[in-house]
Amino acid sequence: MERLIKLIKENKFDIEEFRSNPVEGVREFLHGYFADRGGNMPNTWVEGNTVFLETKICVNCLTIEAEKLAEKCHEDVCAIYCRTFAKGIVAILEDFFPEIVINFYNVSSRRDGKESDCREAFQILSPKRVENPET
Repeated sequence: MERLIKLIKENKFDIEEFRSNPVEGVREFLHGYFADRGGNMPNTWVEGNTVFLETKICVNCLTIEAEKLAEKCHEDVCAIYCRTFAKGIVAILEDFFPEIVINFYNVSSRRDGKESDCREAFQILSPKRVENPET
């Protein structure tokens, strides 16, 4: 929430641009969040109306610092941290932009504690567009 408010105050976040293309807006927001945070940088990309966030072989893992603090196994920390992170991002964006709905889910995970991979998906739905037409 703080990041979004700061960007708006600094005129670095265009609300109308986000509304006109929420899929790219979510991708840019996620990318910017990790760039501002520093440290590990997951890959982000768009396929259709879905934004993907991916870490490979722990190089970009989001939980490395959290694991050091929690002193727990990667699988436990990863599951809790990623769910909390995703729910928080989705809640903030849906509060600011009630015209969109974001479904998030884990696409794949390999959690062996040494070389873990993870891919999260954020599917953006907007009532102004038909992303999944029924046939």
